[in-house]
Amino acid sequence: MGSCPLCGQAVVDRKKFYGCQGYQTGCKFTLPKTLLGKKLSSAVVKKLLSGKESGLLKGFVSKKGKRFDARLRLENGSIAFTFPEGAAKREKT
Repeated sequence: MGSCPLCGQAVVDRKKFYGCQGYQTGCKFTLPKTLLGKKLSSAVVKKLLSGKESGLLKGFVSKKGKRFDARLRLENGSIAFTFPEGAAKREKT
């Protein structure tokens, strides 16, 4: 898939998530296959691992049940949202 942003080892497709092969030496980096009701394709994961922001992804569902659209990026090994113009707040998972 790509290189782990924390330790540089390979990130591989596990059954329910994408995970760093460096877990045996203590790396905890993982990415979910489904985030807030939206499946993350391998193309999106590859883009994130290459240090780029994803395109606009539609159909996320907040904890309060509201639908929203956002772009994803990795920030210090965590997924962060970038909202389209007009959306005022930012969230991290």
